[in-house]
Amino acid sequence: MTIKRIYWDSCIFIYLMSKHKEQWKIERQTTCKNCLQEAIDGKSEIYISTVSIVEFNRTTDTTFPIPDEIKEKITTLINQPFIKIVSADIARAFEARNHIWKWPWLSAIDAIHLASALYANVDELFTYDGNGSQKGLLDLDGLIGNPPLKIKHPHIEGFQPQMPISI
Repeated sequence: MTIKRIYWDSCIFIYLMSKHKEQWKIERQTTCKNCLQEAIDGKSEIYISTVSIVEFNRTTDTTFPIPDEIKEKITTLINQPFIKIVSADIARAFEARNHIWKWPWLSAIDAIHLASALYANVDELFTYDGNGSQKGLLDLDGLIGNPPLKIKHPHIEGFQPQMPISI
């Protein structure tokens, strides 16, 4: 069995940890939970940047201070063996800068995510950023890397939806 290498943009963690009321956000959260379950089951590894450790402490319900139970969930999750952390070192910073020079609309954090995903040689980068009125990572799907990096919404190929895990 080949273990898939998936890079998660911080927005995936934010969907996992937030309380949602809108149906479309609940559906995204369910998809993210099912992708997490795939990693728990040993079918994939999740790659994140060190900047994600800071970035995904935001939640869409913007509860501040962040409740202790959420802090504990975040800490527990990033310490799982299927979470692989890519250092946002000087080489990633220079690469991210070059991405911004090429695509000036790319945010600094998204450029770091892109550089980290390419460095980790992942199969896909999961995000919800872009492909709309505001450009983001999704707009770079297949345009960078060798082979070209797939940048998609979270999904599991051939996966039948099931009851998501509780985190």
